Amino acid sequence: KENGVNEPTDIQKTAIDEILSGKSVLISAPTGYGKTLAAFLPCLDKIDTSKGGVQLLYVTPLRALNRDIFKNIINISNKIGVEIDVRHADTSASERANQVRIPPHCLITTPETVQSLFLSKKMRENLRNLRFLIVDEVQSLMESKRGTQFSVVMERLKRLSPNFQVIGLSATIADINETKKFLKCEEIINTNFVKDYDIQVIYPEINKIDEELAKENNISDIVADSINTIKNLTENSKSTLIFTNTRETAELLGSRLYKVINNKKIEIHHSSLSKEIRTDIENRFKKGEIDIIIATSSMELGIDIGNVDLVIQYMSPRQVIKLIQRVGRSNHKLGGISKGAILTINVDDFLESEAINICRKENELEKIPLPINSLDVLAHQIVGLIIDEVEDLNQIYRIISKSYAYKEISIDTFNKVVDFLISHYFIRRFGDKIIRTRKGLMFYINNISIIPDQKTYLVIDAQLNKKIGVLDENFVAEHAEEGNAFVMKGETWKIIKIEGRKIVVSRTENLIGAIPAWEGELMPVHRFVAEK
Repeated sequence: KENGVNEPTDIQKTAIDEILSGKSVLISAPTGYGKTLAAFLPCLDKIDTSKGGVQLLYVTPLRALNRDIFKNIINISNKIGVEIDVRHADTSASERANQVRIPPHCLITTPETVQSLFLSKKMRENLRNLRFLIVDEVQSLMESKRGTQFSVVMERLKRLSPNFQVIGLSATIADINETKKFLKCEEIINTNFVKDYDIQVIYPEINKIDEELAKENNISDIVADSINTIKNLTENSKSTLIFTNTRETAELLGSRLYKVINNKKIEIHHSSLSKEIRTDIENRFKKGEIDIIIATSSMELGIDIGNVDLVIQYMSPRQVIKLIQRVGRSNHKLGGISKGAILTINVDDFLESEAINICRKENELEKIPLPINSLDVLAHQIVGLIIDEVEDLNQIYRIISKSYAYKEISIDTFNKVVDFLISHYFIRRFGDKIIRTRKGLMFYINNISIIPDQKTYLVIDAQLNKKIGVLDENFVAEHAEEGNAFVMKGETWKIIKIEGRKIVVSRTENLIGAIPAWEGELMPVHRFVAEK
């Protein structure tokens, strides 16, 4: 009640009882239904504060979601004496060392960071008291090899602590039975309540006002029409999220809106901006100090940024699931009608957006299959289990083949991967045992993340000596010379100097800036959407 929660939602009533009874469950409900508290409260209630070690692991695919969950749970956990901490790629070395030495009861982390926990013998010991594993946004995890990798990680955790409960959470699940099998849950808890949406698909209709704006700002008529439409849509909105499909589009749109919409405070939020900038934007938006955020997928999962009146999707969202997740951020509360608009730029874009919105009404979602039997992930996890001090190959095969992603892996394929690892000196035989080499250890550490690694340059604000974000190597090679300008955070920056992998910049309004491009962003359209 002190945290503003006076009574449980229906999903919480059901889920809390099932979790308290000891069952592993999958909770599926729209945003705003209290899934996080449904999972956390019974687990916090059952944590034994007289015992050491990590008793609850909360795993979520986004670092921003880590920070958000921590803020929401810390007040409750403090009152009942449960220690809680966050660990991900931004966590300092001293904080990590402290977590190994004095482990919290509850650790909020990412799938990749769980991999790194196994590297420390002391941390493996700290996980032997694990009682609960909460996996948030499980659908997002299962769409890539991150899910393949995590399916083995769950088996590695079971080797340390065989009887922990698994609680899966997701707002949008296309194949709920496959997700249940992936997590090995006993029960599915979902709601029969259908979330209400009010989504309009807008086709560009260029008029004289658009043409004048286009001439004034040296932009196309279509972009001018989009800016004027956004201006009209947001006029009566106190808080708007505008989603784009790429960081490049977010920067381009932001730089144009800054010049035209003067009565609204606008910020840009994407994964190539620094953690400090992203966190500051999230907090200021929640306080009502920012009216509009232009974001990519960095904002589509359940980060608590307060009330959102309206969600605008700039161009087709490409997927039905994306549309639901993104527009679902508006009126993010029980029974709230999520209000959204898709701004399209041509006939193809309009038809695709309309088809996606029809599929949304018909509850036809993308079934994105979990990648199975991936041999690169298999090689990595074999080395990982050897690091875990499993020295018998038959035992390693049994552990891996228990995971959902490798339930059909043949012993012949497994042995071929082992032979490959031996021939490349990642592991070697030592009598009847298999041991890892130094090269094998580095192979494991360097490939903990299955997300492709792009070489990046850090951008520093010379005036404040603060990180702004990162630029991809290809963009830097093409555009980065002293005196040149580029757009980041919707503002134009002039390059003062380049020092190694650092680019020192200052704000400028005198130059037209290049729009950065980042690798690997635009998602495909699924066949059933294309056919529709």
